[in-house]
Amino acid sequence: MNQRAPPLAAPPNTSRWSTLLVDDAPLVPLVALSGSLLLLSAWLLVSPDRIVSKTMTWDLLFNLAGAWHLYNGQIAHVDFHDPLGSLYFGLTDVGFWLRGPAVSAIFVGQLIITATLFVAATVTCARRLPLLPAIVFVLFTCQLVLMPINVGDLADDFTFAMTYNSYGWAAICVLALILFMPPRRLADFVWIDLSITSALLVALYYIKITYFAVAIAELVVAFLACRHIRARWAIWGLAGALILANAFAPYNWAYLADVLAAVESGAVRTNTYALLLMLSANVTELSLYAALLLVAVSLWLSGRAPPRLPLAVGALIVGGLAVLSQNAQLRGMPLGIVVAFLLYDHFRRQSVVRARRDSMWILLALLVLPVAAAANETLSVAAYYRRATSASPFFVVDRTNLRGLAVPYEPEPLQQFISSRTGADYSWLDRTRSIGASLRLSQFAYVQTILEAAALFDEVEGRPGGIVLLDQVNPLPFALGRPPPRGVSLWLDTGLPWQPAGPMFADADYVLIPKFPTYSEVTDEAVARYGAYLTQHFPGRLETRSWTLLSRRTKP
Repeated sequence: MNQRAPPLAAPPNTSRWSTLLVDDAPLVPLVALSGSLLLLSAWLLVSPDRIVSKTMTWDLLFNLAGAWHLYNGQIAHVDFHDPLGSLYFGLTDVGFWLRGPAVSAIFVGQLIITATLFVAATVTCARRLPLLPAIVFVLFTCQLVLMPINVGDLADDFTFAMTYNSYGWAAICVLALILFMPPRRLADFVWIDLSITSALLVALYYIKITYFAVAIAELVVAFLACRHIRARWAIWGLAGALILANAFAPYNWAYLADVLAAVESGAVRTNTYALLLMLSANVTELSLYAALLLVAVSLWLSGRAPPRLPLAVGALIVGGLAVLSQNAQLRGMPLGIVVAFLLYDHFRRQSVVRARRDSMWILLALLVLPVAAAANETLSVAAYYRRATSASPFFVVDRTNLRGLAVPYEPEPLQQFISSRTGADYSWLDRTRSIGASLRLSQFAYVQTILEAAALFDEVEGRPGGIVLLDQVNPLPFALGRPPPRGVSLWLDTGLPWQPAGPMFADADYVLIPKFPTYSEVTDEAVARYGAYLTQHFPGRLETRSWTLLSRRTKP
């Protein structure tokens, strides 16, 4: 039997606002208004003929490198290793099949996630929120995926690095609304909520397991505290059991092995000092969330709110902090913004029933934070379009599969960049630390070195075999359109597991050692670990301005 909440009636003198702020959102206007704005944002993002990267370009290439392994028929966590889930790379792999091997393939993944979340968010909001907050929520979650910056960065700090975090934050925000905000009709359309929740949980598992773990914890809290979940405890419990069964199924053991190896290598951040720095960087935002938590607790203690409200608010804040503590980001906790929507729903129900004349101002005040977040995301997309189509000096790659990648141009040639900063010997065997150890490699210099490495293989006799690059990322197989080697780690880092030398180089005919790495400690560690093996199995050696090229043949 359906459990129906009391009908909403607008308070006196506020009928002109009721459609926007009180009445349940009609689906068609919600889809039309939010969808048109998102289509505009998507066009602003993908219409320029270049992809601008101002920072962490190597992380953008990391996505492309992983997708390139899949495109060449390899299996994630079996033929190559990384603790991230395969869906992150699989989305870009779809882009390769649709657009060919190109940097712009990353847009395909963003658009797929955006479209998926748009459907999930609009269906969810239409049964939970009035029109204005529903539009804000849909724009907030979907533009979180589209924005060309890392979560918490400046609006013009353009990069397509770590987009998996944007995907994870957005998906877990939609999940939180389903789990902690009851729909107007508790029993109707429960299968829709269940289907969306299950799909998003599975997607989070194959994107980044941190978000999946927090989402499962939120599901448990909702199961205990929220009546609309408990009312159908059997089907929700069965869905949760099936999702966990999938997570630990034998076909995921290789994935779990990569995750466990990363945990054992120290990938989980537990350093107290680092966590305190993270808290201090977010002190203003966290203070606001703490204030909202106190409001929720006070409403419960005064008998004006069910215990579900403070429990849900607390779970969102703790869950957001748990995710943030494990991310390579210093600021920004989108999950906390959902707290404002939970309080909005509570005050909407209470103030309308009691016919408070000032209720509209309370509801509008609660929308300030979500509107500001959505506006910042919109600004980043608009700023990206302006920069990507402006006459600003860019270096735009015009060869290899990196065509269309644009980085800020530096007037000094790379040779001047190198000679002005070091006079050290280029021999990697004769140094104990990278000669680039004290340098901060610019995006322009990095791209120049990658193109130099690509050009190097134009001079190699015969067809190049597998190429391993001892830096954080190996974009050369993708850039050259060559099959990537098997057995490698996608991302080399001192805090991640290192593959044994045998599997790491078994499929390689060439090894590239950068003289100006993106992270010198990684190259130093790689040389220390693999130096003896490389000397024995890769006797050929060629020195260039930025690279040492080793080959299995005596002469490269």
